[in-house]
Amino acid sequence: MTDGAMPRVAFIGCGRMGLPMARRLLGAGFPVHACDPNEAALQAAVAAGARSASAPLAAASRADVVITMLPAPQVVAAVASGRTGVLAGLRPGALWLEMTSSAPQVTAELADQAAHAGAELLDAPVTGGVRGAEDGTLTIIVGGDASLVERARPLLETLGDTVVHVGDRPG
Repeated sequence: MTDGAMPRVAFIGCGRMGLPMARRLLGAGFPVHACDPNEAALQAAVAAGARSASAPLAAASRADVVITMLPAPQVVAAVASGRTGVLAGLRPGALWLEMTSSAPQVTAELADQAAHAGAELLDAPVTGGVRGAEDGTLTIIVGGDASLVERARPLLETLGDTVVHVGDRPG
């Protein structure tokens, strides 16, 4: 995210919430690499203009910003770990927006692991449902360093109309 170029985004989880969110980012000009184990969900993201990534590692390794929007904390933990997980692909300096409504302990642990990889994580769950994702009217509740919130603001404001910074630490 340097030199004024649009940050490259890895979007992991292209289901009911993730797909309309990825579409909004694409519509705003962000380059998106999408990843989802459900082939139909992945193809819907590709049809919207995203590039396909075969695994979270492949998406994350091409991205300045990684966004995860997944159905449950255990899914986030699984997608993050292993040889093909997000953590294996995070680039130094990358920013991870964990937007799943997850468990605070899982998110805090992932933030520590991201920091170990030289990246940063913001805890950024949303309210507003599928309609809010489609319309860009989500409320995004962000936990993490204020400077990172400002760095993420262009993406966050593409996805939602209200960004609430609630604390200095993810989780």
